[in-house]
Amino acid sequence: MNLFMIVMYSYLAAMGIAVWFYYRTLIPGLTSWLWPLAVVGCTASYLVSHSGYIVHPEPLARALAWIGNVWILFGFYSLLLMLLNGVLIIPAKIFGVHYRFSTPLAVIGLVVISASIIFGIYKAMNPIVRTETVAATKNIEGDTKIVLVTDLHLGHINALGAAQDVVQRINTQKPDLVLIGGDIVDEKLSYVLDNGSLEALKFDAPLGTYAVYGNHDYLDGEMKEIRRILGSNGITLLENESAVLPQGIKLTGLRDYSRDRGTEALERLAEGNADYFSVLIDHQPRRLFEAAKAGYDLSVSGHTHAGQVWPFRYITQSMYLLDYGMTYVDGMAAIVSNGNGFWGPPVRMGPYPEIVVINVKKAG
Repeated sequence: MNLFMIVMYSYLAAMGIAVWFYYRTLIPGLTSWLWPLAVVGCTASYLVSHSGYIVHPEPLARALAWIGNVWILFGFYSLLLMLLNGVLIIPAKIFGVHYRFSTPLAVIGLVVISASIIFGIYKAMNPIVRTETVAATKNIEGDTKIVLVTDLHLGHINALGAAQDVVQRINTQKPDLVLIGGDIVDEKLSYVLDNGSLEALKFDAPLGTYAVYGNHDYLDGEMKEIRRILGSNGITLLENESAVLPQGIKLTGLRDYSRDRGTEALERLAEGNADYFSVLIDHQPRRLFEAAKAGYDLSVSGHTHAGQVWPFRYITQSMYLLDYGMTYVDGMAAIVSNGNGFWGPPVRMGPYPEIVVINVKKAG
């Protein structure tokens, strides 16, 4: 068991005890044996679904992952609610005011947390199509439709059905080219092989499908196997590599920033950028200025999830020049997708998950 999981299990145990005690103390009706049983069951669901072992039947594995990951978010917000309650109690104690609002705050907080998570699950399960237009000033053969999808996070929750759904939605767009911006596999490749979701990624695009690794793809150390499976599906994985397409488009895919923080590969692979409409695929949007300086025309990224759940959007906005959407950086178009899947809880509280249709228009 690695240090991260030891810390995670310890946190879960402490969180479960705190949440149980808080709601049991303040909300009438939660004093029966069912409440502690639910807390233990939800905590155990997370532990089992992240144990590294294959759980059968597969629907049971998915159910445990759903319960455990939603419980993590519910517990996090409950801890924030406890903190708020404590902050309100302090001035009351200082000024000798009789504080009577702990129970109403707990009840209202429980309702708000539950409603927010339910709506967030709805958003996470209903991806949209976002459309952007980029003018190509270089001599490409004609208008080109690129579909970008990032952060599939295939695993227990984003399983075979999710993979088939994204394939169907992308193929419906009739793209000329498909780009996969990393974080294809969530944690364990064994989970993905068990449910068949990776093998389901087969896209119809005349110019092909190209992908890069994201930070999650490295977690299990099975990059070669991921490359092999994707290759058998006609998907070319670029890791500090370039490919020139017949349309007059040059693609460059970088090794993820978590493994290579430098710009040497970005600069070395920029050779020929002036002759093609040059697209950089970089999982994390951290090298935008360097990409623009090297002569790339378009940079596409994912990774940020636009924060995914409150309040983490504030963090991603402070970390990245662009954490979601499209902008221009020194003349280069930069597009960051918030991803099609999710990490951890199957919940979205910011923008809806998405695929991005990029219409590259040949300049007249």
